[in-house]
Amino acid sequence: MYIGPEGNAWSSLADYQKTPAVKATTIKETSTERSGGTAKYSDIATGPADTSHPNNAVTGAVTNSLSSETAGLLIQASQQEEAADPSGLLHISEQHGLDDIANDPGYAAQRAREMGALHYLTAIPAEDMPKNGDPAEVWTAFARKSTFRMADAEQMRQKRSAYYDSLVEKGLPPAEIYMKILEYNADLPQAHKDTQGFSANWKEQQLAARDYLQQAIERAKDESGNTES
Repeated sequence: MYIGPEGNAWSSLADYQKTPAVKATTIKETSTERSGGTAKYSDIATGPADTSHPNNAVTGAVTNSLSSETAGLLIQASQQEEAADPSGLLHISEQHGLDDIANDPGYAAQRAREMGALHYLTAIPAEDMPKNGDPAEVWTAFARKSTFRMADAEQMRQKRSAYYDSLVEKGLPPAEIYMKILEYNADLPQAHKDTQGFSANWKEQQLAARDYLQQAIERAKDESGNTES
């Protein structure tokens, strides 16, 4: 015997599941999924499927209630975002940061100043450390490599800082200064990049950021001109 949630008695669970009231209850489950910041969760519908609503979770039917003008703007914005970084090397957060630099001179000045004074350091790869050595030898090797890499990074920082100062003296806009430093970073000597263990696509990343910022600056100028007119 099976007692249903309503308190009624049935000879078996199978008989209970054959009743119209139970058969009318549908549960559609989809595993939680995240992709590009979106999520899909379980859709639960109780009772007969209601197809009268234009956007129905059971039927999956979706109607577009946006005006043609709004839909066009959304499509245009999506296309601009897709075309903004054709290299695919920049994270969306980096793109937003570069947009801020293009549109906010104060923020651009701060970022350019920081960029000119940075040490670019990476972790020492494990394969460059002694194998099966005692702790003292490993630590000595680490300290020696760290000292050399830090000295190399400081030397490059001083050169980059002097270059930044020269750009400021020329009176260039902050966003353009930031763009020039990206170009400077892209052309670092190979020996320096090898010493610091920079990634193979370091140059491409710097140039991708430069190109994106250049486009963002042009967009900011166009928007400013449209506002003034």
